[in-house]
Amino acid sequence: MYSQSHCELGRTPTDYISAIAIREKAYIASHARPFPEGSQKRELAELAEPVTHLDALDQYLALAPYLVPNKNPELSAFCLWHPDLHSKNIFVSPCMDENGRPSYTITDVIDWQHAVVAPVYLQAQFSQFIQGVGPEDLVPESTMPEAPEGIESLSKDDPVLDSFRRKALFHMYFVGSMSRSPAIAAAFSHPILELLTDPPHMAEATWGNSWSMELQPVHSSISNVVERWADIVSFTTAYEIPPVCPVHIDATQMKRLEEQLATWETLRSFLMTMMEQIGIDQQGWVPDDMYQTSAKRNAELFSQWVALERDPDAGESAREVNREERRQWWPFQDGAEDIF
Repeated sequence: MYSQSHCELGRTPTDYISAIAIREKAYIASHARPFPEGSQKRELAELAEPVTHLDALDQYLALAPYLVPNKNPELSAFCLWHPDLHSKNIFVSPCMDENGRPSYTITDVIDWQHAVVAPVYLQAQFSQFIQGVGPEDLVPESTMPEAPEGIESLSKDDPVLDSFRRKALFHMYFVGSMSRSPAIAAAFSHPILELLTDPPHMAEATWGNSWSMELQPVHSSISNVVERWADIVSFTTAYEIPPVCPVHIDATQMKRLEEQLATWETLRSFLMTMMEQIGIDQQGWVPDDMYQTSAKRNAELFSQWVALERDPDAGESAREVNREERRQWWPFQDGAEDIF
């Protein structure tokens, strides 16, 4: 019988973040195909070819050993993390505390399907119920934020009350993390945490997630690492002679990447606007009781989109070609995974 130690598995944070790209490369090599004509991704010509994704992943793999905060070993420890904690996923029941006073106890936590075991610094994120605030909202000396005047008279939907509630929850969450999970608190306050975590997070969806179009953010995160290489070396390595960045991006390449990112952001903004108007959340879901309304709104927007005329002086044949292109371009339709 073999124990886990005999398995040929990577066990370090570098192995983990490298495996992300190795998996993506294997998927692209076996299953990816160029995006079809009429695809939104054709607006970014280089996105249409699998080789572009593979090149970006090779750059990522070259940088991977330097994207681990080795100077802070506690941040590299592996932990189980539930990424979707909010009130609907936490079940509580009334109880009596140790002093005999009424209290509550957590009985269940559900929706574990996205939970993973990964290095702390990659996992650390604020739970949904306190998102929208950050460390800058903490008040000095670890005191609770001051309640707004007239709090008793504020309605439960008042934005002032909601802001106070979020800041108070954030305070309790952050201070509790400092005492119970120092590694989490250290990750939250790490000076270049986003610089280290953006490339692994973005590399997870370079091709397979057809809704996200995440290759441009991968390029952007890589270029940020290259531009701030001195910070990377300072916080992640202990070499007497700083290593040379293994990825080189010249001025021409950087300009092209910036232009592509601007185009990507325009497409992304369009997608988010349409999703909001139709009633689709960022995970692509529509509530059951809103499905018919959302489907009707989608059909209306689709008809308006197809009817738009770029060139009112064009002949009917040209206008019909334009309408057909717009039909193919619309992301919210059957088979859209191959279109967007």
